[in-house]
Amino acid sequence: KFPFSDRGETALRGFEDRVHIYQVSWRGED
Repeated sequence: KFPFSDRGETALRGFEDRVHIYQVSWRGED
């Protein structure tokens, strides 16, 4: 499982419309 965090909408270069983005967090194997 990967925990997702809603980061809301933001303006990105190269996109006309605002884009809804999410943050994905994970840990690598040690």
